Amino acid sequence: IHAALEAWWDQKLPDPPPVEVMYRALYERWDDTGFDGMSRDEKLVWYRHARTIVARHHERYARDYIPAVACEQWFELDIGDDVALCGSIDHVARTANGGLGIVDWKTNRRARSRADVAESLQLAVYTLAARELWGQEPEWVALDFVVPGVRVAVDRSEIDVDGALARLRQVAEMVRAEHYEPSPSALCKWCDYRGVCPAFEGEGPDV
Repeated sequence: IHAALEAWWDQKLPDPPPVEVMYRALYERWDDTGFDGMSRDEKLVWYRHARTIVARHHERYARDYIPAVACEQWFELDIGDDVALCGSIDHVARTANGGLGIVDWKTNRRARSRADVAESLQLAVYTLAARELWGQEPEWVALDFVVPGVRVAVDRSEIDVDGALARLRQVAEMVRAEHYEPSPSALCKWCDYRGVCPAFEGEGPDV
């Protein structure tokens, strides 16, 4: 789904690209690794569900389409104390005032509250990245929950950048001191660092 959205927004055309751009990217990038054990018919149900999700996204944004400033914009931030942050921003939007809006696509089944979005460490980092990349902070930041089709946006004034920086530096110090205790959960199977995580030494936890 993420690849389909990126393919559509990354066109940067004056007019909205057709929904077929999304369909093609979804088909070409579809990975059914997470559907091991399912029958072909069950996998098709999920694939069709994904098509419905991207079609709904197209319907929502094609009507008032504004070409993206950037998609999957890579950044590297030096926040001091020998700490560097790297990442990429899903969608940088152009606002009606000519400013910037930051959007991160989420495939959660349920949208989160405005309070959750305002407290997002990720969006605070993206705010800093926008300042570094374009010399200006975004007017707003948002999480776009593409499955339910809900975008939750907050003004830049609601993002505590200073607090986010303090949290990041604290985490860096904990990692250096090896005091960062793992918290095993059902999400561990998706983690890129499972192979070096102390929680998975030996037989590992039951998650």
